[in-house]
Amino acid sequence: MSSTIELFAKRGEPEGWKDYWFDPETRLVQFIGKDNIVFHAIIEPSVLHGLGSYILPWNIPANEYLNIRGEKFSTSRGTAIWLTDYLAHFPPDPMRYALAINAPENRDADFTWDEFRQRNNELADVFGNYVNRIMKFAHKTFEGRVPEPAGEGPEERELIASAAAARDEMEELLRNFKLKAACLRVMDLAREGNRYFDQSQPWKTAKTDKHKCATTIYYSIQLADTLRILFTPFIPFTCSKISKMLGNSSLLWSDAGGENIPSGRELGEPEILLEKLKKGFEKVMQPEDGKSGTADSEAEKPAIKETVSYDDFMKIDMRAGIVKEVHDIEGADKLFRLMVDMGDHTRQLVAGMKPFYSKEELIDRKIVVLVNLQPIKIRGVVSNGMVLASDDGKGGVYLLQPGSDACPGDGIH
Repeated sequence: MSSTIELFAKRGEPEGWKDYWFDPETRLVQFIGKDNIVFHAIIEPSVLHGLGSYILPWNIPANEYLNIRGEKFSTSRGTAIWLTDYLAHFPPDPMRYALAINAPENRDADFTWDEFRQRNNELADVFGNYVNRIMKFAHKTFEGRVPEPAGEGPEERELIASAAAARDEMEELLRNFKLKAACLRVMDLAREGNRYFDQSQPWKTAKTDKHKCATTIYYSIQLADTLRILFTPFIPFTCSKISKMLGNSSLLWSDAGGENIPSGRELGEPEILLEKLKKGFEKVMQPEDGKSGTADSEAEKPAIKETVSYDDFMKIDMRAGIVKEVHDIEGADKLFRLMVDMGDHTRQLVAGMKPFYSKEELIDRKIVVLVNLQPIKIRGVVSNGMVLASDDGKGGVYLLQPGSDACPGDGIH
């Protein structure tokens, strides 16, 4: 209130501030932490009411506590994260997304670097990879232009309807200050986009039905534009890059769910929007003994195995796949049962990834599969192949991932 009075005094309108603080149409929203609820919800409104014509709070969104590694944030004790240090190494959007998706709206929440890494990688896998793969496909198959669709089928109508529904649901959530739920909703829409793309299989229709392929890419691009608009409140820097790629700078909320990118438009060059993070990435912000944490420690590496012949090596058949389902295996602490789309069939694999990846991180993830390995039964489950991963020698295991434009069933050479 004091700031408003001072602002209008500087403007030469000493009574102008009353247009805000005395107008019953004004909506006063106070964003606070739970420790200030009594003051903002009882004491201050009582004082304002006693003074006369002042407006009262219209809404008081109160968050609970965000802790760090189980402790309260404290700059004096060092339990804090300095954003200047963070931004020296990482882009802002992954932190914005992680804080939005983990907001302590209804209960205390805990910030950990491992949780942040999972959220960053989720954003890269689900949203960033979706935009990247359709852009690369458009450049590879349609000379970098938005293709002309053959016609709207039931799948496309469902996709557009889902986009419009997400827009309306998010609008209601944002108007009620449920930012976490709104962020989750737009991420669910990105997952729908990935499912539409995978189920349409444009890598196949590009060879068998070019018109169907064009329809898939056209509507995938429209959804990418919708995601750009809906995600902008949370990850504006990434969405700005997408705007350049799509040649569309409109941020009208009403445009979300529409067909805003006309066929024939030349698209910008695709780029990697978000980089994935490995375990231990945060060490660059916590140097010890004056040494940067970016360098790998000299972990013991496995010895090179005996030499095999070229002919033996050429017998190995490695292919790209996409994880579609992830299931627990009864009694197995380290194993997942994966159902993997290999393009022309679905393959069941058993992989010891549970200590290193969550189910959410694996769903819709591209992996490299050794497909001509003799089937083996593990914990009563038949594994028809092997997932390829790297081992850093320090307990970290990381799945190998084919290029973003690789399609299920593509050979790895």
